[in-house]
Amino acid sequence: MNVPYPMFITSRLEAGLKIDGRAYGAKTSGTVSVFELGGGDFGYRIEDEKGKTLEVVKGGQGIMHCPIVDDYGEPMRALLDFLTAAAESYHYEGGLGEYATLFKRKTVEWAWQHSDELEMARWELEPEEES
Repeated sequence: MNVPYPMFITSRLEAGLKIDGRAYGAKTSGTVSVFELGGGDFGYRIEDEKGKTLEVVKGGQGIMHCPIVDDYGEPMRALLDFLTAAAESYHYEGGLGEYATLFKRKTVEWAWQHSDELEMARWELEPEEES
């Protein structure tokens, strides 16, 4: 399975993506990674800027199933979409929105604090259109 740029292989042998925090004076705001569980299910790890794991979400928990894919870009885009939706739900609905309950509260708070960086990372992973 391919790992598209700007993703990389982490020390846990997962497909990772650094969430860039340079615009806010931080070297990195954290790392999100994807790993295969089999049968179209993926696991996801969210780590803060210190490398501490905030949450590990495994497939079969509702949102984390992707069809058969050629690379890790699609499941990573799905994770970034859900983290962004959770952050928006947390911010606008006081933590009570439907997406704010997809992850642990500390993960949603981290996503809210770094929502701009998550959106930029999602944009960087968008596949190029063929002309």
